[in-house]
Amino acid sequence: MNDKTKFKIFIGLLVGILIGAALLLAKLILTKETGEFSPVMAIAITGGMILGASSSYLLSIRKKKKNNNIPEVDERTVLVLKNYFLSAFYLVMMGTGLICLVLYLMDITTIELGMIFVYLTFVFIIVAIGALIAKRKG
Repeated sequence: MNDKTKFKIFIGLLVGILIGAALLLAKLILTKETGEFSPVMAIAITGGMILGASSSYLLSIRKKKKNNNIPEVDERTVLVLKNYFLSAFYLVMMGTGLICLVLYLMDITTIELGMIFVYLTFVFIIVAIGALIAKRKG
């Protein structure tokens, strides 16, 4: 057995253990709400996990066969993405610093946690959209 096969077996076991832990956690959550275990809900959760994992695996195999192992990205794409993430990082840091400075000058000393979640959500969405655009251009 070579190292690649051992690694695949290890990853498979790890995924199985994580799925089992998720099932136990789901059982605890389900029994905590109603006081009784719902087998229909457990079947739905298990079926959804199996269906999701198998469909993504089958789609990745299909995509690999279709593209004849042509890599999705090359050196130019990596360089474009690196430059984009570097500039996005600096813009986010400068923007956050500017927002904090303006809030300090307005004598606002506390920030509501919900507003931080809203701000971070917008930052993540903008960075993700920019990464998709940068990947297409690269």
